[in-house]
Amino acid sequence: MNGSNSCETFNSGNLVGFKITVTNKGNTGARNFTVKDYLPAGYQFISTTNGGVHNNGTITWTVPGPLAPNQSMTFYLTGRAIQEGSFINKTEVCNYEEAGEPQDADSNPCTMGASGSPSEDDEDELCFNVVNPITPYIDIELVKDLVNPSHNMFNSGEAVTFTVSVTNKGNVTANNVTVKDYLPLLALVNVTASNGGVVAGNLVTRTNISLLPNETKTFTVQGTAKYTSTNPDPCNKAEAGDYEPSGSPQDADSNGWTMGANGNPVEDDEDKVCFWVNQPEPQHYDVELVKTVLQPNGGFVSGGLVPFKLTIYNNSNVAIPTFTVRDYLPAGIQFISATDGGQPVAGNPQTIQWTIQGGLPAYGTKIIYLTGKILVAGRYDNCAEVGGYNGVSSSQTPRDVDSDPYNHPGQDIEDDESCAGFDVPPPNNPTTCDNLTVTPITGNVPLTINYNCTATNATTYTVQLIQNGVTTIIDTNPVGTYTITNPGAYQVKCLVNNVITSPACQKTVTTNTAPFIDLNIRKLFADTNTATHDNFNSGDTITFKLIVGNSGNTTATNFTVRDYLPSSLQYISSQPNGVALGGNKYQRSIASLAPGATTSITIQAKIIQALWDKNKAEVCAYEEAGEPQDPDSDPCNMGPDGMPSEDDEDLIMRDVNDPTP
Repeated sequence: MNGSNSCETFNSGNLVGFKITVTNKGNTGARNFTVKDYLPAGYQFISTTNGGVHNNGTITWTVPGPLAPNQSMTFYLTGRAIQEGSFINKTEVCNYEEAGEPQDADSNPCTMGASGSPSEDDEDELCFNVVNPITPYIDIELVKDLVNPSHNMFNSGEAVTFTVSVTNKGNVTANNVTVKDYLPLLALVNVTASNGGVVAGNLVTRTNISLLPNETKTFTVQGTAKYTSTNPDPCNKAEAGDYEPSGSPQDADSNGWTMGANGNPVEDDEDKVCFWVNQPEPQHYDVELVKTVLQPNGGFVSGGLVPFKLTIYNNSNVAIPTFTVRDYLPAGIQFISATDGGQPVAGNPQTIQWTIQGGLPAYGTKIIYLTGKILVAGRYDNCAEVGGYNGVSSSQTPRDVDSDPYNHPGQDIEDDESCAGFDVPPPNNPTTCDNLTVTPITGNVPLTINYNCTATNATTYTVQLIQNGVTTIIDTNPVGTYTITNPGAYQVKCLVNNVITSPACQKTVTTNTAPFIDLNIRKLFADTNTATHDNFNSGDTITFKLIVGNSGNTTATNFTVRDYLPSSLQYISSQPNGVALGGNKYQRSIASLAPGATTSITIQAKIIQALWDKNKAEVCAYEEAGEPQDPDSDPCNMGPDGMPSEDDEDLIMRDVNDPTP
């Protein structure tokens, strides 16, 4: 229940209206409940909406409902304020949760009454004040806040903006109001104030403020947060005064100038807001370099290219201005190119230098790349370092906390230095792969192939399986086996020393899907074409329909369909004609059934005994030697006494009316 107005003040004799909203927050309709409103003394009832009945100070609305889930309904109450004072109007919901009805999870009906206080969400109250209209009064309220109340922690040097809002809750204009804003000592500097506020030291003063009844005026104060150990948790306070000169309307609950800069808010014309200023970190540099070598396609080979990646980190709270990076290429590596303007130093082609204009912001990262050419095989270590900034040995501030620039060329000792190593193997003979044998090269999946790759003086082998451009590495051994599980055309390829192959080391393998059959059967009543039927009578003729299907990928040949009639039925005929076997069995031979095809058989029988009974059927005589197999069934494994457990078996149940009169 929610009222529409907060605690308000009215003149004696004024009409006072209330709006009551009842909402069903449940998941089912609410029915047959009542809403009760308890009128306070000093309030004279006049009228209601929605059929509310007034009886001895209580208004009752009866709601038959239903009030749907998440639906609301509104009631209005009108009366007259006839007595000075402060009053409370209370309302609650009653007469729900009757026996057998849905229950309210968090409330009980009618638990408050006229003398209680709201404690559940089906109860609510509103206060209002009544004054003599001939008595003028003022009521100055002041609220102090941050522009963004959720952001009350600032870094030293960050801008902070406060607001102070002054409201006249009285019934006459308040003139000559003064507001004093007490700024926190040392924690707020470079202060400015809006609307003519005068800043003098730690005090901002605004004078000659006029406020009409219920008018609010808001002013701002802005400054720069400054950390100080003597006042780490500062507060900004404000209060109003000079609004109650002798003989003028008075404020009933406040007096001006009772707090001061060192006090705390007690009255509603005083307020404060506190904030925190983080202690600033000392300014310093912390330059870090990480160098990595990027593996080229085909590995490291003499005559090939080798790329490097250099990542520079500024792990500090202050930007680093323009700086330089040097990379020391070892002998045997020739400079090819670099990003970001990197070039060999004049007179030293093995030292590559970058100048990073604009530097690196606080906690920023810069990545540069270098490419070299491998001239000869061997072991290489390539190192780089950062320079052109204030190091730990410098007397300047800020400076790096743990490194000096350019003090260890070709070494990795400080975190602004980094090396990356790699090996280039000597070239090997042969220059080609000799032979690859693969057996078998055709067959049904799953197909296991055997392979053998041969080459003279080879150091590494890679055997690959390729289909539709997708390469799978089978093994790094030249001899082995691999099972192909999907049908299709594949290429088996052998690589020697990572890059060398030949037509003799590439073979094609073709795999197919093995043929299979998948026979299934359904038994239905022919006249309803379903497995259900109304009860039969003794002597009725029943026509059954057997539908046989082949879900396999090859034709099923020379199989039979067998139907087991219970003793309560007498076989009459079938279409197509089949053979009636002993023991009330029927069998039909089928020469062939193509993939995806179905065939139907109908059987007529007479009811000779009134019983609830079952009629079963199954497929037999398939999966002969050398024929395709059924992956999910075995033939003729149910029989007349079994129950269907595979898709080549089925049964149908029927009931016969009792013939006894």
